[in-house]
Amino acid sequence: MRGRFVLVLVCIAAFSSSALAQEIRNDTDAYLAGKLLLGFGGDAEFELDELGGIDGETDMELSYGLGFSYMHPLHENFVLGGQLGIASWTVDAFEDADFDRNSWIDISVVPQARLAVTDIVELYASLPLGITFDFIGEDDIFGAEADTGFGFNFALMFGVRVAVDEDWGLLGELGYALHSFSHGTEVLGQEGPDLEVSAGQLQLNLGAYYSL
Repeated sequence: MRGRFVLVLVCIAAFSSSALAQEIRNDTDAYLAGKLLLGFGGDAEFELDELGGIDGETDMELSYGLGFSYMHPLHENFVLGGQLGIASWTVDAFEDADFDRNSWIDISVVPQARLAVTDIVELYASLPLGITFDFIGEDDIFGAEADTGFGFNFALMFGVRVAVDEDWGLLGELGYALHSFSHGTEVLGQEGPDLEVSAGQLQLNLGAYYSL
């Protein structure tokens, strides 16, 4: 009797695994994902030739924020989607000067190649590419007031998606993200030189998804 009970449990588990495999291996449903965005290490380059003190390169501090994406499978091995990311960032030079943290908003298109490797596990590679709006903190940057920055973002991310149920699961991504943008400045009421920023970091994203 106990052997039959164990056999029934094994059959149920196998059936459940098969159902999940349909969701991962031949998934044609779009899904929404929410992610914690973490940036580690890296450095940032600043160019502001007419003002001394901040031109050059400095290390990035930890960046953190949230990301939300909509992904739509177009093929068994290809997905196309969009992503909104909001993150707080700063660098060593700003930290030493006791400046406020800054924030950027990314709006990106996300092409993605994917491959189901087991019944419930999918590996993928993404190339998010889009526009970035950057907002300097409340402090002036060494005497210059900075306008909202505008530029682009690009990343190469390798991820894994794991089904927990037929409708939702967990995901994790690791890669490298680059931001490049320019701020207009004002010095003593006069238009100043543009502040050019280019920042790159190791990127780790952790989150969950829900199939629509």
